[in-house]
Amino acid sequence: MATANGTKTIVFLVAAVIFGVLAAVLSGWYLTSKKNALLASIAGPESEQMVRVIAPKQDLPKGLRLKSTYFNVDSMPAQYVHPNAVRPEDFKSLVDGRFLTEPLPAGKPLLTNFVDDSFPIDFSDLVKLGRRAITVTVDEVSSIGGHIRPGNFVDIFVIIASSAVGLDTPAAAGAQQVAEQKGPSQFIVPVLQNVRVLATGEAAYDETLDELYRPQPSSGRRYTNLTLDVSPEEAALVATAVDTGDPVALLRNRQDKSFAGFTTVSAFDLVANAARMQQEAALREAAAASGAVINENGDWVMPDGTVVKKEDIVVGANGTVMTRGGKVLGAKGLRMNEDGQYIDENGQVVNPDDIVVQPDGTITTKAALMAKAGYTVNENGDFVDANGNVIKKEDVKVLANGTVMAADGTVISGPKVTRTKDGFLVDENGNVMAADGTVLT
Repeated sequence: MATANGTKTIVFLVAAVIFGVLAAVLSGWYLTSKKNALLASIAGPESEQMVRVIAPKQDLPKGLRLKSTYFNVDSMPAQYVHPNAVRPEDFKSLVDGRFLTEPLPAGKPLLTNFVDDSFPIDFSDLVKLGRRAITVTVDEVSSIGGHIRPGNFVDIFVIIASSAVGLDTPAAAGAQQVAEQKGPSQFIVPVLQNVRVLATGEAAYDETLDELYRPQPSSGRRYTNLTLDVSPEEAALVATAVDTGDPVALLRNRQDKSFAGFTTVSAFDLVANAARMQQEAALREAAAASGAVINENGDWVMPDGTVVKKEDIVVGANGTVMTRGGKVLGAKGLRMNEDGQYIDENGQVVNPDDIVVQPDGTITTKAALMAKAGYTVNENGDFVDANGNVIKKEDVKVLANGTVMAADGTVISGPKVTRTKDGFLVDENGNVMAADGTVLT
């Protein structure tokens, strides 16, 4: 019995050793395969093309004249090589003896963007041949809160006293003034437009950064002057402007090539502009009240799609909107819907023939005027007085002076008007009127 138990123990021991060895072998094989797979993924496919590039042996400073002893030749997978990377065979023609325009860390491939034939020794090298640099003093407002950077483009205006240039007469003011009024004491005049900034304070423009589509540096410190890239004649204009007035710099988009459409702006123009804005606000309010939309040309698009030219629109002081031809577009309590119908404040459709423009420019209706005169409206829309007498709605006419008259010449309400034997209308002041009530002259 003891022999049988001993045999079983030996068998289990041998089996345990065999399984342990097998587990160790399989684990080692698995780890080796994972390692190889990871290395293969890093190395890429065996067929991947390698490209030779040049990279500095150590950090190279900006402005260094380059030579071959500064560089090593490295190999890189083609997919990671920049299109502007310099190849060893191109070093002599593209790099040797030229200047480094950007600091280049050790091991970073050299790009053609980082190389130039010359390197500015001082600020004067930034000024191109035939050009000049001139500095103007600006305050924080004129410098757009310090957001102007070297390489930006600006417009230069000047605030100048009118007496300094003889623009102190009403005729030269650019605004309509009565003869006894004095002209404006100051003007704003454009001096130069679309001018490149070479420096803000001590921060100078770096053309290489523009080529690399990188922002120009900002010191973060406030500056009080701008240095501009100008022609000799432009420099003289700027100097004259600075000597006679206060310059103002306006930042512009680098893609914007437009120019100012004015020669001078004065305090009179401010008043005129305020009046113009007030008129535009009144037009917007009137358009909204009429249900219209003002398009990009300033014309009105009515709810029914009809376009009314802006020059054909007249807005009264009370908000009544009409065309110059006398068509009512809208008024207090009256607007036009998408079907071209007039709608009152209760949402009821109003017949266009029932709309009345009163002498003061306000809008009302025949029905409202007849109601004030004690008339009611029957089921046919005709008017009925207190005695039951009916007047056909088409027989009621409202004259230009506000008189409500029946077809037989009877005055129902409003100013007194009489009809002569010849059929003319005469108001209470003896003025002869046409059939619609307008005074004949």
